[in-house]
Amino acid sequence: MSPDAGSVEAIVYKDPSSYQNLPTHGHLTAAVYLRLFATEYLDPSVEKVLYLDSDTIVLADLGELWQFDLGDAFLGAVPEPYDYSQRHPLGFGPDDLYINAGVMLLNLAKWRAERIVPKFLDFAYENKSLLFSLEQDVINSVLRGSIRDIGYEWNWQAVFPRFSHKDLGLSAERYAELRRHPKIVHFLSRYKPWYFRWQPHYKKVYYSALAQTPWRGYIPPDKKLRNVPVMISKVLQQKLEWYLPSVAKKLRGSRSLIDR
Repeated sequence: MSPDAGSVEAIVYKDPSSYQNLPTHGHLTAAVYLRLFATEYLDPSVEKVLYLDSDTIVLADLGELWQFDLGDAFLGAVPEPYDYSQRHPLGFGPDDLYINAGVMLLNLAKWRAERIVPKFLDFAYENKSLLFSLEQDVINSVLRGSIRDIGYEWNWQAVFPRFSHKDLGLSAERYAELRRHPKIVHFLSRYKPWYFRWQPHYKKVYYSALAQTPWRGYIPPDKKLRNVPVMISKVLQQKLEWYLPSVAKKLRGSRSLIDR
């Protein structure tokens, strides 16, 4: 990193006893709960933090997001406009703000003042059987009513081209603009761009960023002849979703827009 870009400090935080009995599933391991403990492993002088999932690509100056006015909110993030049935047991309806925890601007000063970490843990243990999105459910439930929407551009999920502008509550013009020029792309779900057979939208963006790192020239471990048919089918699906979304929607039928 150049001197003008700041510095990097790695913080090792290990306290499995705090969340060892919390649920996990699929590719979501106990590590996802670490974001709940931000006030525990960051210095008390740190009052605000920008949290980014490791499967995001930043395409714009983060200074703009950093200056977002949180007011008295616990955090700012982007709505997650799907999986309504999974959050219904937690009391969330389709019109309630429920955010994706992959990009969050955190008001740690308020977290500390409100002693929020014990509240996270109490809710998680009391509602283990209801947690579908794990720590994301905890964050939304405990901080409900004190979360601000920062705008889809700051967490444009690679699955969003499957949605219509109406699904996201956007005008057609705004949707088209965000689809072409997102500020942060988030490759959520298990279909990551670093696999050969999966073809999420914005995969080229990922490899363009990768080419600027020591890992340029990376070869996916699943780049095998047997996976070519799957790869081709995913490419065709992606093209349909981008250029003929109504056709793609009909072909998808009742299947979920999100592949966990």
